[in-house]
Amino acid sequence: MIELEKNNLKGNITAPFESHCFHFNRKLKFDCRLQAGKIHFILCLNQDLNIQFNSNYQRTLPASQAFIIYNPQAEFAAVLNGLKGATVVCMSLTFDALHQRFMPFYASVPNWPIFEMAKAGQRLYEQVKLTHELCRLIFDFSAEWQQEPARHLVQEGLMMQILGNLLSPVNDAQSSCPYLKDHSQVQQIKQIKEYLLNHLDNPPTLTQIAKMFNINIQHLKTRFKSVYGMPVYGFVLNAKLEQAHYLLYQHQYSVKEAACAVGYHNTSQFISAYKKKYHNTPKQYLKTLNN
Repeated sequence: MIELEKNNLKGNITAPFESHCFHFNRKLKFDCRLQAGKIHFILCLNQDLNIQFNSNYQRTLPASQAFIIYNPQAEFAAVLNGLKGATVVCMSLTFDALHQRFMPFYASVPNWPIFEMAKAGQRLYEQVKLTHELCRLIFDFSAEWQQEPARHLVQEGLMMQILGNLLSPVNDAQSSCPYLKDHSQVQQIKQIKEYLLNHLDNPPTLTQIAKMFNINIQHLKTRFKSVYGMPVYGFVLNAKLEQAHYLLYQHQYSVKEAACAVGYHNTSQFISAYKKKYHNTPKQYLKTLNN
């Protein structure tokens, strides 16, 4: 059962494993219980999270990081203390459930640490940094809870993507693209993507990118689309709107401020692009957050 919590209002939908979504908008403290024999994932966005375990030990989980916890014997309580604006997603499932869902697809990939340790009955306490892609997935998962059956499937799919990204032994630097044979080309395109994401407010031109990364402009266009499925500027526009949507969700930016933060100097253009992507205006979205 998934417990949905937004502004301290709760609802439930069914799912193969447990998930809790905490938005620290008014309430700044939540109690939860980590059951023995289950693998627990605590993922933190926006603000640092202080976690008190069994009233005698506490630890801070920085924003954009996650705890992976597995204890086959002991059950213990955890108190989550977050700052206003923090978003925390907790997922729990048994080792068998996790194994059944992922091992058929990764049977040829040996030495997943979490499977090896859990299989041996060892305890696991691991802290990991969240990639930009993982933060996006977690934000999508937590931002809007709707009650349509199709939305439940989307949420479950996002959960599986989050877990797959967290647990995969193949990281972004090692992965490859089936459409490009040269591994170095893939890495170069991924470096360009990261540069673009870090400069959304003032993205470089194709000519500037080509010069910075020593790549032919036509190769840049074709290779980028091969890896990410969209043109360079299409990727930038989509990333700008997702970042602005995230800023609005944090309740710390007005529509104009969010537009400026991602490089829109014309608010009307921003509103038009936002409405095309999200099917309502930024102002309407802010109203739904306040309801």
